[in-house]
Amino acid sequence: MRSFVKCFSPSNKNERILMRILLSALRRLPAVIVFRIRNAKHIKLSDSRIFSLAANKETPYLKRDRLSNELSSERSAGLKILLIDPMGYQKGLNVGLAYLAGALKQRGYKNVDVLDLNNVFYDVPDTRIIDFIKKSGYDVIGFSIKTPTFNSASRFAKLLKPQYPEATYIAGGPHVTLNYDEFMKENTEFDYAVVGEGDMSVVELCKMLESGKDYPVAGIYSRKQGNGTSITSTLIDNLEELPLPDFDVFKSYDFTNFEYLLVTSRGCPYKCTYCSVGMISGNRMRYRDVDSVIAELKWAKERFNCTRFNIIDDNFTLDIKRAKRFC
Repeated sequence: MRSFVKCFSPSNKNERILMRILLSALRRLPAVIVFRIRNAKHIKLSDSRIFSLAANKETPYLKRDRLSNELSSERSAGLKILLIDPMGYQKGLNVGLAYLAGALKQRGYKNVDVLDLNNVFYDVPDTRIIDFIKKSGYDVIGFSIKTPTFNSASRFAKLLKPQYPEATYIAGGPHVTLNYDEFMKENTEFDYAVVGEGDMSVVELCKMLESGKDYPVAGIYSRKQGNGTSITSTLIDNLEELPLPDFDVFKSYDFTNFEYLLVTSRGCPYKCTYCSVGMISGNRMRYRDVDSVIAELKWAKERFNCTRFNIIDDNFTLDIKRAKRFC
């Protein structure tokens, strides 16, 4: 260190400034090392691995291979279910699929994966994705479709179904709920459509598929029922019956600096002409218990090490006293 200091000339102003910066950095080094050790468990990739991925032109293929590696080779008995979030311009995790995965797992369906084509695998060629799906041998493939993702969902389903006809294909999401009859007429690749909240109706549909029998399921449009059939949208009365959203099924998603997506209520009583929320989530407000919501935030902080959250309710401040109590 002494020899290192001697190489600087005290008379040179720039060198004196540089020396002060160096000494200041050295004083902070122990705290930095301690911080890195304490947070090592949250590090997904090493620095060298990140630079390697950034420099590699085959990064999309590496991401696809990483997905394959993360899938368990030892599956539980029962249906193998794949939920797909199609590509679109609205980025961010699909919390609806997280809730659906949680509901399926709560009812015993352990083999649930989410293929996030919107945030993670958007740059992987269709052929590689289809090859992965075929090798994984999924029994049920569900698409979550919003109007901005309709075109990409329809296009990919038309590519996938002819190459993998063994699976049962399900469409759900806001676009399908609002337009299921026309959607099913134009998209013959899908066997069923989910109308309304699918947390429970998709579980019942999976039970029906496992039984080998064909019977009506509330909130499910079956192609066998024929076009023009009116299906009543299903709404969950007691939101406390739902499990926490399962974000672990989003394979290869980078949860670093994750801003947790929080749902505290569903529905909106208003009927604004420009808004479709009432037709999707109902005009009757359904609230979660505030203490339950706080418990979820504590769990999210522990699970994901997150320090920020985003309330995505349709109308969080309708009951202003409840909103204040939460805050």
